[in-house]
Amino acid sequence: MQTKLRREKLNAQLEKKGVNALLVATPENRRYLSGFTGSAGYLLLGPDYSQIVADGRYWAQCGEQCPGLELVKFRQEEFKSLVECAAAQFKGSGGVLGVEGRHMVVADFQALQRSLPEGWSVQPVEDAVETIRQCKDNEELELMRRAAQTADRAFRNALESLKAGIRERDFCLELEYQMQKLGARKPAFDSIVASGPNGAFPHAGVTDRLINQHELITVDFGCYRDGYNSDITRTIWLGQLNERNRFIYQSVREAQQRAVEAVRPGKTCKEIDAVARQALQEVGLAEYFTHGLGHGIGLAVHELPGVRSTSEIVLEPGMVVTIEPGVYIPGETGCRVEDSVLVTSDGCEKITRSGYQEIGQTHPLEAVGA
Repeated sequence: MQTKLRREKLNAQLEKKGVNALLVATPENRRYLSGFTGSAGYLLLGPDYSQIVADGRYWAQCGEQCPGLELVKFRQEEFKSLVECAAAQFKGSGGVLGVEGRHMVVADFQALQRSLPEGWSVQPVEDAVETIRQCKDNEELELMRRAAQTADRAFRNALESLKAGIRERDFCLELEYQMQKLGARKPAFDSIVASGPNGAFPHAGVTDRLINQHELITVDFGCYRDGYNSDITRTIWLGQLNERNRFIYQSVREAQQRAVEAVRPGKTCKEIDAVARQALQEVGLAEYFTHGLGHGIGLAVHELPGVRSTSEIVLEPGMVVTIEPGVYIPGETGCRVEDSVLVTSDGCEKITRSGYQEIGQTHPLEAVGA
């Protein structure tokens, strides 16, 4: 079972860090290491610990999804909180308990410190699970391709409704409806439909603004399906673009293409970021590229590795990252082009497959096809 192999990898990580056990609470890490899809619970993992702590809502679910773990049944008459129930499972002469420091709230951290048996100490452990999650196995990749394909199909269907005068909000609603109709549980994140000057905001969201002809429209979307996320951005338009918008769009397309072509094992994330940044520098637009080039994606929309100018992480086969350069000119317009790509043994493979609108095409349906 994949979850057992993942826990074995985690145990090796904990040993290197001098940690006897890890308390896992983040939903993505819980699911990755156990298969549990519930909304609350703790995993207690380590060489001597293989337990899941959950309340009565999830006992049957734990039995079905987590056959390799011992179920610890939390009852309110025995413990004040789930974290205190978890703390009571630690025995012996003591040790070091790792916690997900960036994700644990102060109240739970304090309760854990109070409740642990004598001899145990608490130590934040960052990215122990996230580091393992960076490289996807074949089962994960199949689910990610399915999520990406669902979003691609939904985009094509939603474009049937795109016409001058439609509100950003209404086109977004149609896109998210199509994703769920085709099998997504929900959007992977708050979708973005940013037209004209709204495109100058990288995370613009949606408004009641009417979409007009001859302007750039940034559409950033993805779906959450079977636990995994997709992420893609296409910049599109209606009618013909003026020379300025054509220049911006072609420049971002070129930067994205060059960065995708540079993705391969052995390259650092900051080297890939630099490729896109250099392309925009050459045409005088680098100052308007105001964020990192991309991020890892999988169980979470944003996960390791970060593809940015400060990241020394070396790309490995099995990593899935987004490549998404953008240009954002305040008060004028914006443009972003994004794909999720799988690092392969000798390059990369695009997981997102929607077509790119080309200069001269008057509607994005011409790019994505029938």
